[in-house]
Amino acid sequence: MDEKPIQALKSKKDSSMVKAIALIKDHQADAMISCGNTGALMAGGTLRLRQIAGVDRPALGIIVPSKQNPFVLTDVGANPESTPENLVHNAVLGANYAKAALNMAVKTLAIEWQRSLPKATLIAYHPGTVRAALSEPFLNPASARIILSPEQAAAHCLQLLEAITPTDTGTFWDWQGQKIPW
Repeated sequence: MDEKPIQALKSKKDSSMVKAIALIKDHQADAMISCGNTGALMAGGTLRLRQIAGVDRPALGIIVPSKQNPFVLTDVGANPESTPENLVHNAVLGANYAKAALNMAVKTLAIEWQRSLPKATLIAYHPGTVRAALSEPFLNPASARIILSPEQAAAHCLQLLEAITPTDTGTFWDWQGQKIPW
């Protein structure tokens, strides 16, 4: 782990890190966790994955739990050379991360809809594990997880849609009709 980041990527082409970055690039994974060389992770992400326009370098980010609302903290790495421009880039990265990881798109849109469309209802919904071509590679028959048919998933969704009201706008629900805390 004392190697230079680029050298680590070049010399360990079969490493789990390089393979995980390739899975993300090929849209076979959405995220990864690494306990390896942080510099190599950042270099691999920068060189092999699409960057956000206008952002010239990556930043580490974490979700910090709190009693009321979790938040995203970016630039948690040890980088003493950040410029004001890098901090703006970190804010862009953090906003994108929060939008995905904390469902900020639903929360933000819910606030607007409560103001402008008070009779409308906007929720986030997790349909459960549905047997479909998309989920087939991930299904494990030995798992205790309940696997729903598309018909069952649709029925559960319709039950929930009949039960929710505009006061539920901005909330997150599962296929069993239970609220999921953000």
